[in-house]
Amino acid sequence: MRSVPRSQEIYRHFRGNLYQIITLAEHSETGDTMVIYQAMYGAFKVYARPLSLFMDKADKDKYPEARQEYRFELQTEPPEKRKEHIAELTAASRQVAYAKEQEKQAEQEEQAEQEEQAEQEEQAEDAGAGWEAEGVDPMVMKFLNADSYEQRLQILSGLRHRITQDMIGTMAAAMELEIADGEPEARYEELRRCLLTMRRFETRR
Repeated sequence: MRSVPRSQEIYRHFRGNLYQIITLAEHSETGDTMVIYQAMYGAFKVYARPLSLFMDKADKDKYPEARQEYRFELQTEPPEKRKEHIAELTAASRQVAYAKEQEKQAEQEEQAEQEEQAEQEEQAEDAGAGWEAEGVDPMVMKFLNADSYEQRLQILSGLRHRITQDMIGTMAAAMELEIADGEPEARYEELRRCLLTMRRFETRR
């Protein structure tokens, strides 16, 4: 009779891989004794197998290449070597767990970024729809959606000969600027000076 597997013992499968016994457990439905063991390679997965199957002989008819008599065979080794194997397994298991946690965290951060970006795009679309509903000039829309003060200066220059008081008010309000009342040309120049100042600060950052 073969001895029942014990915690921390190392067994070799007939295909060559090593496994470490974690514990024995009782199946809650059938009452069968289950062997709980962990692979000592790859992702260090944990498995459960009925004791009878764990202790069974290797099927030589199905697996003629099997070099051992039993499906799993106990590996006898000096205590020092066994401790070394256990330490390696523990360290590797922690690395796998840490890698999985990092991967999960990266996925959560990526999902949060995607959700935030989608929300920002939705808000931008809603804002754009609001401006369009008010009949805002397309060039003014480009001004509002520009990515830099340099682009806004170029757009403003293109509007110079047809700019209106409403256009100036809309662009100034979007930038939270207060442009003094007056003729459109004077207000245009004041808006342009503000943009030039902002551009200087933008290029220094």
